[in-house]
Amino acid sequence: MEALENLLNWSIQAGVTLLLLFACYYLLFRNNTALKLRRSLLLSLVGLSLLAPFIELPKNDIAPQVYVPKFEFTRTTPSQPKEQESIVETNQTSPVQKLTVTATSYSTMDYIAMAFAIGAGISALMFMLQLIRIYWLVRHGTTEWQKGTKLVKHSLIQSPFSFLNWIFVPTEKYDNDTWKILMAHEHAHLQQKHSLDILFTRTIATLTWYNPAVYLVIQELRQLHESLADEQVLKATSVRDYSKTLLAFSFDTSPKLAQAFSLKTSIKKRLTHMQQTKTNWKKTVTSSALLIIICITLVGAQSQTVINEQAKKEKYSNTQMDLYFNLLVSDQISIRHEQIFEKLQRTHPNEDILIRYESSPQNLDYQSNFSHLVKPLYFGELSQEDKDQVFDYAMLDTRRVNSVSFSLANTSKRFSLAEIKDDIKDYMDKTTLFVVFYHTVEFDETIYSYNQVDTPPAPAGGLEAFQQAIALDNPLPKGLSSKKLPEYIEFSAIVDAHSLGNLLLVTELEGTEDETLPYYRYIGKLLTDINEKSRRFYKWKLGVKDGKEVKTRIRISIPTKYIQ
Repeated sequence: MEALENLLNWSIQAGVTLLLLFACYYLLFRNNTALKLRRSLLLSLVGLSLLAPFIELPKNDIAPQVYVPKFEFTRTTPSQPKEQESIVETNQTSPVQKLTVTATSYSTMDYIAMAFAIGAGISALMFMLQLIRIYWLVRHGTTEWQKGTKLVKHSLIQSPFSFLNWIFVPTEKYDNDTWKILMAHEHAHLQQKHSLDILFTRTIATLTWYNPAVYLVIQELRQLHESLADEQVLKATSVRDYSKTLLAFSFDTSPKLAQAFSLKTSIKKRLTHMQQTKTNWKKTVTSSALLIIICITLVGAQSQTVINEQAKKEKYSNTQMDLYFNLLVSDQISIRHEQIFEKLQRTHPNEDILIRYESSPQNLDYQSNFSHLVKPLYFGELSQEDKDQVFDYAMLDTRRVNSVSFSLANTSKRFSLAEIKDDIKDYMDKTTLFVVFYHTVEFDETIYSYNQVDTPPAPAGGLEAFQQAIALDNPLPKGLSSKKLPEYIEFSAIVDAHSLGNLLLVTELEGTEDETLPYYRYIGKLLTDINEKSRRFYKWKLGVKDGKEVKTRIRISIPTKYIQ
């Protein structure tokens, strides 16, 4: 169903773009005699409309700014379960057998998507029937080759027409002049490959069957095809003779995919075009430039609309959806986990038990190793029933759902959690989620030296790897020599919580102020990188003394042998 809805969204966006572009084209070119240019423009507009929904303007991937109003959160419990159960009695005389009937609900969007699919199916069927009709004529008609072209004759054909490499004609005889005009006209269609235009646009019509613009485009292409073929014939035939032949064939029963010699609805336009004064080239250039500007403006506006919608829904970032999910559920838990929570409260009466949700089991191991204040008591996976209950409980807190808002730096509009609740629910359903019950512990504020602790602190991956990474990621600038640096550039720092603090340079360089200044600037760059790496991904495990985590002063030694 999701794929169908995506196809429908694309179809609507492409259809609206085509409708607007065709309206502009018609206003600018409806009386223009540059037929080849008009054909190329029309096909280009169709192609642009198909691609427009996928065109995105450059945007900055900036973390969302979240606004959370200050108010108290209370866990709420719905008075009724989410699903309603219907009781069906299977036999009045025997003991009642209860069957749980869960109704499958569809949203309005689901019904619209299904209607779209049905319409597309009917349109595709009609398309196939037209192709089958032409194939049937080829199979059952009398076939002969004439000047490299396959000529098909059948008694059911009432007016000449062409399709791909075939020309279809009635079985009746024509005088020599009429026959030459007919063949010249149909050969012009074949040479200019007009059938491919119709096949292309008719395929698009299958996916945008509800959009009048695509049928207007097909009608306009047919008119252009006939006028282009007329121009080709008039190079060797007088307007008077050709007009008489057209009027003699002023009917059409050919398949809709074919190029008929005479379309009754277009004869007047074709006769008018034959005697029309050529459009001034300046007018054509001006109209083309205006159309290009309009195309850029419309597609750019649609792309920005798509970006804003994507910024609102944030479907492309699991990290952001995880943030919005946690903002929505707050401290809500399912009935099953509520019972576990109450048991933990009884066994830990003097501790404040907190709740957190995770989308990866590795996060628990990370927090256990590198967070000195968090001690997990329970870690469990959410079932689908748990997810449904948590979501329902969260939605009951309407004040929070409507008050918590967020925005991206590249958009001015703020969005509430209520506006993306369906996306959050979809994320919950598709993601493996875990609930963590944990409590905080007291922390010794005394700062110990490296030699005073039983287990020294270390960053993720180990201290040696961290020091080497700092050196390897910061090559020495040109003009500076590593020979003027000591074997190690040493810093002192305090490992507090799971990050570094009080980072100071210990190493002193020899030389005058002018000589050492550029080297101290480089060392300042190393200090900045140490802080940045510690903040972003090199989280620190605290030192341990007498079985407890403690603050520890350490020395970080950057080996200059890796600095080249």
